Order: sequence, then structure tokens, then C-alpha cells
Amino acid sequence: MRPYSADVTVIHSPQLRSQDTFRRNFDSAYSLRGITTETFSQTARLGIQYIMREIRYVVTERRWRWLGVIPFYELARVAGRISGKYADYFPRQLRMKLSLHREFWSRKIPN
Repeated sequence: MRPYSADVTVIHSPQLRSQDTFRRNFDSAYSLRGITTETFSQTARLGIQYIMREIRYVVTERRWRWLGVIPFYELARVAGRISGKYADYFPRQLRMKLSLHREFWSRKIPN
């Protein structure tokens, strides 16, 4: 076993499919509902700022292939967040289909 080293850097970069990105963000937004007070316009503004920073980074680092990935990733991420925020209005079966953690929705909880 190796000893602990505080100067080691670990980069996590899961290659999630758009479907998994949607589901992860759906669950995340659902778990935060009622905690955050962000309005839709605030969320949209923050999302656009994030996308612009992401594009700037990709261009600065000359990672051109990611320019084709960003729109699909961000669309899945934003759609998942919006859907998760309003998931209480969806039937349980639909929530199960949209979630990454379907077993959560199979519990006996109110519709």
C-alpha cells in the first residue's frame, strides 16, 4: 500500500452519455428542490455564464473536438435540472424513467 501524498492531483472526468447526464442532473435537482430559491431566469443566466466559461476554456486550450460535445451535454444537463425541479408534478412511472436511481421511486411514497 502506498502512503498518503498531499501533492498528488487526481482528475475525474467521467465520460457520461447524454442520457446519464440528464438522469444525474434530474436526481440532483430533485434532491435540492425546496432548498434553493433560484428562479428559472436566475438558473438560466447562471447556466449561460457557465457555458460561456466552458467554451472559453475549450478554445483557450485548443480542444476543438469538445465544441461539438458541449451543446448536447449542456442541453441534457439543463433539461435534467429543470425536469428534476418540477418532478413532483410528474407521475411516479415517469419519474422512475427519468431518474438514474430508479429504486428511490419504487419505494412507497405519495404521488
